[in-house]
Amino acid sequence: MKGMRFLSMFLCAALLLTLLPVTALAADGTISAGGTYDLLTYGSGSTITIDTTERVTLRGDGPVLMNVKINCVAAGVDLTLVNVSINNTTPNACPLSFTGPGNTLTLAGSNMLRGGEYEPGVKVVDGVELTIDGAGLLTANGSYSDYGAAGIGGGYGKSGGSITINGGVITAKGGFRSAGIGGGHSGTGGSITINGGTVTATGGNSPSNSNDGGAGIGSGHFGFGGSVTINGGTVTAQGGYNGAGIGGGGGRSGDIGGSVT
Repeated sequence: MKGMRFLSMFLCAALLLTLLPVTALAADGTISAGGTYDLLTYGSGSTITIDTTERVTLRGDGPVLMNVKINCVAAGVDLTLVNVSINNTTPNACPLSFTGPGNTLTLAGSNMLRGGEYEPGVKVVDGVELTIDGAGLLTANGSYSDYGAAGIGGGYGKSGGSITINGGVITAKGGFRSAGIGGGHSGTGGSITINGGTVTATGGNSPSNSNDGGAGIGSGHFGFGGSVTINGGTVTAQGGYNGAGIGGGGGRSGDIGGSVT
């Protein structure tokens, strides 16, 4: 009888343990071959390096991960995100960064990327090329500390690179005085082309909303707008305080400072 009682207590305890939340331990890793990878196997606090041009799919399908850095170190990375949510709060923690020309990001499901201090949601700086496509959703937010960054584009004090959007439902919000898509705080907009998709881009303000903000699409505070070309899609762009919807950030009196087509 006592044995049966002990077994029942053990089974109840085991059942309760299965109901408790599980926190994945950080496990850094390098992806050198194409395939599908589960982000939960890496966990919060991890650094994932992608150094292959073969197609890589990263799946989230779970809780929001904290302070994860996905660094695409090879030029020409072909990356698909499926239900990936990363919320970074530590300095210099960029959830997704690209290097060099010829990179592709395909969106599936619902994805959210928020940069830590100094960092954008998706880093595409001067000299880097990224094409975004797919039918999924992406919400990209730049750092909103005093060291602001673009939602998609440059980090604090950095200019945006070459960004082409062919598809997807994209919401990009600039951090402190930064563009939604384009330059970070004081950064130039770079080259931005929108051929399709649904894009909503909002420039970031200062916390008081009384100092010059970033453009919706273009440059950060006091930066030049760069080149913006819209061939298709549905685009909504709103600048921060004194910033253009499309063009230059505040401090340039909303000047384009480049070209808009």
